[in-house]
Amino acid sequence: MDEVCDIVPSNKGNNKINVRGYLMVKERNREAIFYWCCAKRKSEGCKGRAVTTLCNNLHYLRSCTDHNHAPQASDAGVAKLTAQIKLFQKKFILTSHHLMLFVEQLAVLENQKCHLSHKILLK
Repeated sequence: MDEVCDIVPSNKGNNKINVRGYLMVKERNREAIFYWCCAKRKSEGCKGRAVTTLCNNLHYLRSCTDHNHAPQASDAGVAKLTAQIKLFQKKFILTSHHLMLFVEQLAVLENQKCHLSHKILLK
């Protein structure tokens, strides 16, 4: 039980794992034991499965079954890159949102300052 499976972020926020070049999605877990099925289960009818043990935030492979297709090593890389791009987009949008709020607050403060200056001039 010393083979560690890489965690791969998914588009929907649920992590996948890379088991010997195959992407697997979590089916269920019971405490530290995780049960995974092939990400191509629906599209290709693959019956590939894996079981891992979570220890110190790492998934250790306990067992796996055969797949009906070849492994796609690039799938994990593409999934990681897609997740990084989406994370960057979220941060950029969040940053833009905060900048917009800051500008709005600045406009409100400037407006209040103008009203205050006008009141002082009227006295």
